[in-house]
Amino acid sequence: MKDEGIRAFAYPGDITDQASVQHMVDQIEKQLGPIYLLVNVAGILRMGSIDQLSADDWQQTFRSQHTWCLFTYLKLSPNT
Repeated sequence: MKDEGIRAFAYPGDITDQASVQHMVDQIEKQLGPIYLLVNVAGILRMGSIDQLSADDWQQTFRSQHTWCLFTYLKLSPNT
């Protein structure tokens, strides 16, 4: 990717924790500048049929795939 002029970065953190997401956003903006586009590709996936999932599995999966988007939006939105 580097030979093609593509840059990639990794920012460790807990996407299910609002303070952690806010810290990651701060790090990204400090290094790269304002964020103009957000692509949701993070999350946990529990394999199996729905009747094999516990309520905790469901909540962890939902939180990891959806709630972090809210946390990021709240941090980036000029209205908050």
